[in-house]
Amino acid sequence: MKKFLLSLALLPIFTVCFSQTKTETSTKTVVTKPASTTIAKQSLNTTGTNTIKKRLPELRITAAAVTAVSTGQGVYKLTISCTVKNEGNAPMSLADINFSGLHAPERYMDMPLNSTGYSAACGSTGGLAYEFLQPGASLSREYFCFNRALNPGEKPVYVIIINRSDDMRDQTNKNIRQNVYITFN
Repeated sequence: MKKFLLSLALLPIFTVCFSQTKTETSTKTVVTKPASTTIAKQSLNTTGTNTIKKRLPELRITAAAVTAVSTGQGVYKLTISCTVKNEGNAPMSLADINFSGLHAPERYMDMPLNSTGYSAACGSTGGLAYEFLQPGASLSREYFCFNRALNPGEKPVYVIIINRSDDMRDQTNKNIRQNVYITFN
């Protein structure tokens, strides 16, 4: 009788444990691939090497001229004409091309552009954002600087700089910087 009562007392505990350990059964599909007994070698026959070329515009100044017309005692209006060519392999928005410049007497030409001998001049943008300079094409711009103090006896030089707002490079790059002697009329 003691065993019977003990089993009745323990029955709820085993029922709880059994119900908590019951697992759900579900069907799972397993796909297996047949094992290969041989190892295959692949070879790729190519001629030459593959190279990846970045598509970038490359600007070069192809023509430049600066003329000065007197507007008063030692003061001049400068007319700057510049042509750049896209020698790269991608188009470039004209809004990303900026013409700027400095002027100084000839003796400063071997000095860095940030030296005190140079005077800031003026500049121009290449055009509108929706206009593009295609590879192989050229762009010409003419812009003006007013009231520039110059001494014709010092052989002033105008430094034309092409700034690419999408890729600011070293300003000493010969493709985007050109020294032009100012012609007096």
